[in-house]
Amino acid sequence: MKCYYCDSDTRVVKTREIANGYGITRTRECEGRPQHRFNTKESAPVSQDLRSVAVRRSGDSSLARGLFDPQRLQVDIASGVMSRLSMTEVSEVVEDTMAALERAGSFHPLNPDEELTQRRAVGWLWDHQIAEQVEQQLRKRDRMAVVLYALSTRGRRDRRGREGWSDAHQVLAWLADRYPTLPEMPTVAVAGLQGQVWRHPGAAAPLPRRVLKRSRTEKPRGRERPFDYDQFKRSIRLAIVGRFPEPERDRQVDLIAEWVMWGFVGQDVILTSQLASAVLDCLRRVDDVAYLRWASLVKAIESVSEFAHEARGLVLYPSPPLHLEGAIRVGREAGDRAAAALAEVAE
Repeated sequence: MKCYYCDSDTRVVKTREIANGYGITRTRECEGRPQHRFNTKESAPVSQDLRSVAVRRSGDSSLARGLFDPQRLQVDIASGVMSRLSMTEVSEVVEDTMAALERAGSFHPLNPDEELTQRRAVGWLWDHQIAEQVEQQLRKRDRMAVVLYALSTRGRRDRRGREGWSDAHQVLAWLADRYPTLPEMPTVAVAGLQGQVWRHPGAAAPLPRRVLKRSRTEKPRGRERPFDYDQFKRSIRLAIVGRFPEPERDRQVDLIAEWVMWGFVGQDVILTSQLASAVLDCLRRVDDVAYLRWASLVKAIESVSEFAHEARGLVLYPSPPLHLEGAIRVGREAGDRAAAALAEVAE
């Protein structure tokens, strides 16, 4: 390299690594005039290990706490595809996603302030880069898995500074862009329907004692199970993932579950199909994206074209909006007493 001052040849007298290993600084000395010294910064090969990279949120551009976590990505994918893939297949998607991102090596350097707070990170990449690569890997395996995962990532509305899909119109726009061979159908929106407000009565709804799953191979008694209310709420939470900020999400799960349970007051044994249908009805009126996730599961939607028909139905034939308000203020026993009182009045 030539000297900056006199254009003579130079030699390296000192080399040191820049913080986080993103390059090196060389001190060079002019061979003709040793008093001519200057420093140069040179890039060095970046570590290709994704586990050494921080993830930047595309909403507010902040860095997520900690480094990229393959285990967390695996959980996100598994919950996103809603049992569409086996855990072995999900693990393969994680491995292939990491390998593709490491080959691309499009990691960005941290700024000086970030270097202080992310001392173990050698760089960062955007969260949407990871999500897009996951979609590419899923596309090789199952097209419906791509759609379900997109609902859980592009449909998130609980990220600060980033707007997720608001309704079925935006889902259909994405489908048309990704799958241009899908048959076109009219999607003229129906005029706004008058909404309904359901206010929780305050007392927790009485619960059925048993749940019965329809089966052609088991006898009726063998198909009965104790009703697990917590498991029921977990399934609802899976459907509405990312649709509400965290405190509101838990409240919405409770209200949806209670809305369903109050509709079944007096039934000691309930069918799983009744539960699935009631949640379907509620979500169709509460949130388009949550409804589509739930419908994909309980209706066993197998193809992207079937899914597109379901989404178009939300636009062409919307249900009256349902707004859930209130909260559980007293325990389950009070709900049992309230149900008994209603039964007496009915008699």
